[in-house]
Amino acid sequence: MTRTVSDAALLLKAIAGYDPQDPGSTDVPVPDYAAAIEGTTAALRLGIPRDYFYENLHPDIQAAMETALAVLKKLTRSQRDVAPFATDASYASVMEPYVAILSAEAYEFHKEYVAKSPELYQAATLKRIRAGADVSLSTYMQSRRRLDQARHAAARCFADVDLLVTPTTPVPPFALSELGDPNTARPLELRMLHNTRPLNLLGLPTISVLCGGARLRARHRVAPERPGHECRLMAETPIAAARISASTPCASRTKSSPAAEAQVMPTEAVLPESELRSRVQERIKEGRLPVEVITLINGGFGGGQTCPVCDTPVTRDKVKYDVVDPRNANQLIFHFACYVIWQRECARRIRAGDSGR
Repeated sequence: MTRTVSDAALLLKAIAGYDPQDPGSTDVPVPDYAAAIEGTTAALRLGIPRDYFYENLHPDIQAAMETALAVLKKLTRSQRDVAPFATDASYASVMEPYVAILSAEAYEFHKEYVAKSPELYQAATLKRIRAGADVSLSTYMQSRRRLDQARHAAARCFADVDLLVTPTTPVPPFALSELGDPNTARPLELRMLHNTRPLNLLGLPTISVLCGGARLRARHRVAPERPGHECRLMAETPIAAARISASTPCASRTKSSPAAEAQVMPTEAVLPESELRSRVQERIKEGRLPVEVITLINGGFGGGQTCPVCDTPVTRDKVKYDVVDPRNANQLIFHFACYVIWQRECARRIRAGDSGR
């Protein structure tokens, strides 16, 4: 959601706090997360849950994590492997109630819309939502009880460690072409979500930080004991992020200090904004770009593709935005700044009723 840990701290400060309308909200003071960034990491004890989270990693993810752990070991008091914080190494005690609860609650939320307008849902999504109707009240109640037990068990693993470190995902991102068919994309989605789902269900606050350089886009995830302990994340992450980035080979990198927090999402424009705006207008007039506000995008780092606005390659150290041209289903890959200026021009033209050339 943010480019830097400092930005994450500011965002969390803005959205945190007690909500009396939310039964899951807790009435506790909101700390100054940004101030915690200046804290020391020397006393932190890191836990490495090898079971489940480090199994069947892609070789590049494995290498990036070993580099990250080596850096983190120098920044903290201790680092050691820890036993599973579920009752079993497969985390079935977490995932089984997760599926039942998620299915039942998703169906309860969507059932009115599913009954009235099923055609508005993708077929695969509609099938998953409807499956929640088969979760009985007894199964749901048992799953909630198992969830409470799992959360208590997870809390006990923090008796000897302050933070857990895992890969965010066991595999690199899949190509858009591999995820285009909703009927076949789900197994790939679940593979990418393999490591994040248990932590989400257990309610452990986490932060995900780039640790694989521009080519790999691997990330490691850090989790403290429970909500309210996020300041430990803010203290550990900025210096570690910068040093991990500096320790990982990548196609192109600008050397930065730890205090700079390693700009993991570079978004600088390749040309002045006025020049980019003129080029966008020309491309629209020529029919090379549509006048359309895009809602479905995919972000990441470039791979040498030519940006349709500035006609220069989106290199591996630049942020790219992938979109599909609604006129012909062709893929368009932009520099981040070029995409933003194109979308601003599209919004301006749509407001003015000028959608043509």
